[in-house]
Amino acid sequence: MFPNTIILQQKTLCWLACLLACLLARLNTPPSQQHTMTRKASVTPLRFIHFNDVERVHEAKTEPVGGIARFITAINKYEDTTVLFSGDAFNPSILSSATKGHHMVPCLNAAKIEVACYGNHDFDFGEEELKKLSQECTFPWVMTNLTDSQGVPTGTAKKKHVFEKQGVRIGVMGLAEKDWIDTLSDPPEDIQYRDFIETAQEYIKILREEDECDLVIALTHMRENNDLALAKACPEIDLVLGGHDHFYRVTQLDNNIVIKSGMDFKNFSVIEVTLNGDARPSVAVERVDVTSEVEPDSDMAAYVKEADEKYATIFDKVVGYTEVEWNVHNSSVRTEENAFGNLVAGLLRARYGADLCILAGGSFRSDRVYPAGPVTARVVSTIFPFTDACVVLEVTGKTVWAALENGVSKYPQHEGRFPQVSGLRMTFDPSLPPGSRLVEVTVGEDREPLDVDKTYTLATRGYMADGHDGYTALKGSKIIVDPENGSLLSTIVVQALTKVEVIKAWKRKHMILRSAIAAFRGVRPFRPKKKEEQPKALPESLCGAAAKDPSCIVVRPQLDGRICIVGVTPPPLQGSPPRAHKAKRAHEPTRGQDQDGTADDGDACNDGDDEEAAAKLPKTAIA
Repeated sequence: MFPNTIILQQKTLCWLACLLACLLARLNTPPSQQHTMTRKASVTPLRFIHFNDVERVHEAKTEPVGGIARFITAINKYEDTTVLFSGDAFNPSILSSATKGHHMVPCLNAAKIEVACYGNHDFDFGEEELKKLSQECTFPWVMTNLTDSQGVPTGTAKKKHVFEKQGVRIGVMGLAEKDWIDTLSDPPEDIQYRDFIETAQEYIKILREEDECDLVIALTHMRENNDLALAKACPEIDLVLGGHDHFYRVTQLDNNIVIKSGMDFKNFSVIEVTLNGDARPSVAVERVDVTSEVEPDSDMAAYVKEADEKYATIFDKVVGYTEVEWNVHNSSVRTEENAFGNLVAGLLRARYGADLCILAGGSFRSDRVYPAGPVTARVVSTIFPFTDACVVLEVTGKTVWAALENGVSKYPQHEGRFPQVSGLRMTFDPSLPPGSRLVEVTVGEDREPLDVDKTYTLATRGYMADGHDGYTALKGSKIIVDPENGSLLSTIVVQALTKVEVIKAWKRKHMILRSAIAAFRGVRPFRPKKKEEQPKALPESLCGAAAKDPSCIVVRPQLDGRICIVGVTPPPLQGSPPRAHKAKRAHEPTRGQDQDGTADDGDACNDGDDEEAAAKLPKTAIA
């Protein structure tokens, strides 16, 4: 064989081998990478600032103190930057409960944001309110995988945002996870969710090929595990900038990077990206903490001061009416069943469709009695000043029992751990040792005995779920609704008082007819009655005021005997005289039966089983 022929055959084999290697490489390449485009190389790094989850404008008491005024000073130190935001600004906060998030718009606009994605709490006041808030912003919002049935993104969002910086085309998509969509208090009608990885793979191709973007960024509002899953499945996304998690963390992967930038104007990231042609961009990240050493921006500090003064009057706005007084004295909420405690626990349980609710009596502050009549946002915020969100846990009956044992362990001391409850009834004996005081616990409208092996959903405060106030039994429980998806207790109460349609939506959403009806017996739309039917506790002048404001509702919290204390005469139920109280012990027959199983006329506690007393009770007790 001639030498030239041998060389030719070798070249042919090498060419075929290269072709085969290319084909195999393409077959093994994820769909998001099966398109090519020559990237530009940037001489000067592109600089971005990223932040997320900024519900509160005021400074904290501990470092980094944050606060919008110092935050603006801090980000303005960096020149020629592009600011990106990953959602959650309009709620939850005490101010938001009065302003519906509108006080946050000037704060976001002052940050000179290029584009932002929605977070779950941005939907807290409904889609129509979100549209108003978005339209007041000087920047666009993106939400790529949340649309209506026609494919139109929620709120005023776009599916993508493309802009140019230093001659580099940059494409941004906005992605949400399904978990928090299921927790929205007032979700958009006909909301459609599409898997975030599937959506991202489609929009990578659109941004790369159709829009000829050199850099692709995903703004997300998802848990870190989902951000990491996104980054690994879609390596052609250059930056995954996430919200929803309230911590700071940077995770460098093989092909891209995931960045979480803290919370509440306390932290942000400065990101410098250098394009290297078709090679992966080089990314450098600097964490910046907004400490008390940063001077407040004078204009924003003036705005916060002005807002405090302005919204102080808004806090005096009437949000609802009560036909009876609200007793929030520590001596009541921390030692016995409390009518207002019944109302609030019922609202919280119904808000999330939970089986049970336990609220520590220390959740109720102000230690005073509020008279019957109008209720203002200031009153609600004074009673519930805490900023920890409510949560829903999946717990066993054994855990519920242990939590209730803790709640009554310090009785008769005025300890904050004493429980106010909904969805259950309990009897305890203070003469027994702490930890062994419970006599009986029943659950549901049918008052079935608490099953220690059964699983229940429990609504409570995040503070208690973390094991505080002695509620260590709850710590480590499976979380169904976490703090980032939960709302403030003050917000839940205000929304329940001001938005009748939300109450109706809750009833439709949970589809638990009996429990929903029971849960809202104490909450009803105000309707003018005939003069002779006007409740004595509600002045005639108040009736006129309520009638002019149909958006508000009237509540009548009351006692129903859900907490019984052995040896203690309970407060009288509305419409029934006080009676001596003697509870049965756990080994005795169940309530309503004698030793022989016949009906027992002597009721163990004022739980409403007495037909005569029940007949006198108005059907408005919150469950």
